[in-house]
Amino acid sequence: MLRIIMRQSFHLFLLLILFQAAIAQETLPDLSHHELEAENKARQLLMRRSRAVEAQINYGYDVTFYRLQLRIDPARREIEGALVMEAKSETAGLTAVPLDFYANMQVLSVGENAVSFARSGNVLSLNLAQAYQRGEKFRVSVSYRGNPQDGGFGAFTFNTHNGAPIIASLSEPYYARLWWPCKDTPVDKADSVQIDLTVPDNLTAVSNGTLESVRSLSGWKTFSWKTRYPITTYLVSVAVSNYAEFGETFTFLDGTRMPLVHYVYPERLGDAQFQLADTPDMLKFFNRAFGDYPFKKEKYGHAQFAWGGGMEHQTITSLGGFSDGLVSHELAHQWFGDLITMKSWQDIWLNEGFASYSEALFVEDRFDKAAYRNYMGRMDHSYTGSVFVRDTTSVGSIFNTTVYHKGAWVLHTLRHVIGDATFFQLLRSYVADPRYRFGSASTDDFKNLAEQISGRELDWFFEQWVYREGRPELLYGWKQEGAQLILRVQQTQSGGSYRLPFDLAAIAQNDTSRFTFEHTGGFQEFRFAVSKPLTKVVIDPDYWVLKTLQQTDFNRLGVDETPAPETFALQPISPNPFVFGKNNLTIRFALSRSETVRLAVFNALGQEVAVLLANQLPSGDYAQIWDGRFARGDLSPAGLYFVRLQTETAQATRKFVILR
Repeated sequence: MLRIIMRQSFHLFLLLILFQAAIAQETLPDLSHHELEAENKARQLLMRRSRAVEAQINYGYDVTFYRLQLRIDPARREIEGALVMEAKSETAGLTAVPLDFYANMQVLSVGENAVSFARSGNVLSLNLAQAYQRGEKFRVSVSYRGNPQDGGFGAFTFNTHNGAPIIASLSEPYYARLWWPCKDTPVDKADSVQIDLTVPDNLTAVSNGTLESVRSLSGWKTFSWKTRYPITTYLVSVAVSNYAEFGETFTFLDGTRMPLVHYVYPERLGDAQFQLADTPDMLKFFNRAFGDYPFKKEKYGHAQFAWGGGMEHQTITSLGGFSDGLVSHELAHQWFGDLITMKSWQDIWLNEGFASYSEALFVEDRFDKAAYRNYMGRMDHSYTGSVFVRDTTSVGSIFNTTVYHKGAWVLHTLRHVIGDATFFQLLRSYVADPRYRFGSASTDDFKNLAEQISGRELDWFFEQWVYREGRPELLYGWKQEGAQLILRVQQTQSGGSYRLPFDLAAIAQNDTSRFTFEHTGGFQEFRFAVSKPLTKVVIDPDYWVLKTLQQTDFNRLGVDETPAPETFALQPISPNPFVFGKNNLTIRFALSRSETVRLAVFNALGQEVAVLLANQLPSGDYAQIWDGRFARGDLSPAGLYFVRLQTETAQATRKFVILR
């Protein structure tokens, strides 16, 4: 026990030293596992270009249970399989059951309620002995054998390490059908699955759930695994090798004890024991952040395989390496990908973006906010396409770093927009929601829940960050006139304007004032009350918004580039009601020509309590920020107030409420 404690303490101490050294040298954390995973999965699709199309089948039934028995022969690189599937009809008069199954695999027989079969391309159709009505249960079986087609990185591969066999599956996105007949779609999860793996007796076979038994017979061993949680087909796992096994017992706050077990190559045992020592800390943090690990009645662990990245097989992640980033990424998938699976591959950012962002959250918890921002900065680079995948038949679209990195930035920015407390409430609510838990969700499902939890309309947010390509590009300039900071900002990107809530730091020699403003497109000018001479102005000082930002000549911004507004206007006050101390009030107005402007605040008795502007202004759109203090600096009491905008030729008034 003492040896283990000393080892873990030294590990943490070493990590702290290495991390601090990295920060001191301004080096960024290694995120190569994202690029490797995306590249390898894309290459897998490329090598199967002719069949990288998700079958569009009207299945007509709901799967409740699979039992899959495999005899795996490494010497012949062949499998013999027997499948039993239990399901319920979802249509009137169901007489045939389509299964996804590749044509190169030989079907030996069918049985139970299936009496014959037919094949068309990569679809196996089982003919039933009778017609089944909606809700009626049936059971079918298929015996088969063959050598699964191999694209080099996935589906079902036979490889070696140090002279020993390593056989493993990686069925994502829709390649379970290469090695077993199934309803290969992410939206239909079997309620439970049993996997019996028969392998040469010098090997260990690992799969999902709990190990029910191990039986030996004539030089072979059968490992029987069962998961009693709903699971989709691409998460069903096979990993076979001469594994060394180690682990520990993890105890949850409610007292539940769960095996935490790892299966690794014997020659990598020492490395794995050292590098995987952080897994319990990751598990503890994600339990706090998201809610308890969803499969805690079974296990969590890792099985090493020949592929260079990782695959989040339910309860048993497959790994090619053991870096903290990769381990935390795949662990987070147990919530985002396994517990809640995307409804279609277009929504894969709900898996990969969430898991990538979870890495940054773990870094923040282990170190600090600066390390978190540093980690997010590593994921800020040029992106191809949108976070929402338009074409799931495209080789590079599904597994593009855009869904990993920009997907993570979507969550990072959303956290800022709705606030920390609300954001983490959203994540926990999403994980706990019975509509999605042990099921599937779409981007719209997550957006709707975010709106419900935050109380805000967020169509604009998801449109610009999830469905749109690119990022905002901005020019800005500033100057100080007495007690006013004047900030000009202009969006220059093509493809539409962005709505951008920003923080602003106005830095004086020994003081920094913080403001908020929202830029909504084109050229806008903002004015802020300041009390000291400024030396620097920083937009988005805490790095919450994905953007390009360049400072330019103040006087060139907006000149001869943005047409004057057609009318004089005072926009609705935002936010309304205004909670003092929580944010600033934004007062937007437009001038159709150059005029002398007076902008003032009045209480419900008609008394003027603050003058915000009394200047000659050119035509344009403006946003005046007010912190809720009266002219002498007194705090404004709660109640009803009015803003009056008055020029030489026009006047407008808006009302708002201040809350305490």
